[in-house]
Amino acid sequence: MYEILRKAIALTIACVGFSNIAVAEIRCSCRSIPADGEGNTSCSANEIDGRCTIDYNLFGDRETQAANVLTDILDFPFESLADTNTETSLLAAERGDFLFDQVFLYLNVAAVSQDLRFYGTVREENVRALRALTDRFSDSIVSAFRSSTRALVLKRRANFPREAFVTSDNLIISPGCVEASVGEQWVMFKASWALFAKEPRCAEDDRWQ
Repeated sequence: MYEILRKAIALTIACVGFSNIAVAEIRCSCRSIPADGEGNTSCSANEIDGRCTIDYNLFGDRETQAANVLTDILDFPFESLADTNTETSLLAAERGDFLFDQVFLYLNVAAVSQDLRFYGTVREENVRALRALTDRFSDSIVSAFRSSTRALVLKRRANFPREAFVTSDNLIISPGCVEASVGEQWVMFKASWALFAKEPRCAEDDRWQ
């Protein structure tokens, strides 16, 4: 089924091109550890065991490794688009009806990257809990990352779909961003065009502080 996604990439590039992808200052930080990064691409962040990892740019091999880890744990065929800009991948995933799964993959990239340096960062029970949590809000995650929401952000419109905003004790969703907490682990994925791109996390205030 991911063959549809791969074919959609070429069509997406032809239709939107990289020139239309937002380029701005993107801030990403962890939940409680003093670590902060700035770039002009999407980011994936992970905090666990007193350590923080923030990944920017093309995730490359780390995305492939994350896809393999998630596939093994969840018995679901995640596939890496490691050589493709994340914004283009998200647009292509929407065309292929796999947008939620692509966002979930990106949500786990930094965790897997950290696990390569500190084995034990990725824990099966946390991955399963994160999948169950995000599954409950899959419609909101899709709404927050779909191309129509992206267009509203880039046009500086305020009429976002209501379901693109979620705030709970362990989950925050806003246009172009999702962060979640399961057990002792916290993760975040923020697209370069996110509504709160210049904020450290997915909202203007620190919901968990």
